[in-house]
Amino acid sequence: MNEDRHFYLYAKYHYKITDMVEDLSAIYRKVYMYPEESPVPLPYLIDVLSNLANTHIQKNPSLLRDLLDDILPENTWRHGYITGEINSLIKPETATKPYNVKIAIISKLLSILRLESVKDIPFDLGLPDNNILPLRKE
Repeated sequence: MNEDRHFYLYAKYHYKITDMVEDLSAIYRKVYMYPEESPVPLPYLIDVLSNLANTHIQKNPSLLRDLLDDILPENTWRHGYITGEINSLIKPETATKPYNVKIAIISKLLSILRLESVKDIPFDLGLPDNNILPLRKE
């Protein structure tokens, strides 16, 4: 079974979401046997997520246009990445999280995976695994 499935399962909310980068790093460490004591560089996460999303982008090229537009600081709210800049327009007291283009890309790539129909995923998702991350409780 393709272990990259856990990235889809995370994107589709089968795992408890705490801190996106830490959660994805935990998956990456287990799937790719990356050392526990080392931080997973953001480009590594972008690489694996973009490889997964590329399958869907090839079938629907407008996803690439959307990705390029949605990672702009003023548009990241569309896929759940709320930065201090956007928050300051809504609630000035919450303007704490600075924009980070790598985080914006990761968030948008997760959004692409999240919205894909299970039938369009090129491998079986199987069930989430509590040994990877805690399962989301409904």
